[in-house]
Amino acid sequence: MPLVSVIVNAHNGARTLAQTLDSVAAQQLQDREIIFWDDASSDDTAAIAQGHAAQGLRYHRTPGDRPLGLGAARQAAQLIKLVAVIGKVG
Repeated sequence: MPLVSVIVNAHNGARTLAQTLDSVAAQQLQDREIIFWDDASSDDTAAIAQGHAAQGLRYHRTPGDRPLGLGAARQAAQLIKLVAVIGKVG
């Protein structure tokens, strides 16, 4: 189990997502995972996030076409894994 889970949420965040995920992956802490929650995006968010799977990213998506909103999407992502420390981006 990783020491830290970094949660990244986005809804139609394709414009800045690659830079965000690259920044998280570049951090020196190696004992971590990146949980990405796509909140029903309709742009290229999914493709960009899935392209970062080699950096330890776990991709999840809100079912359907209606976004949950930041708070609910973040809570859903937190339920995926309970670890010692959770870092949130965004």
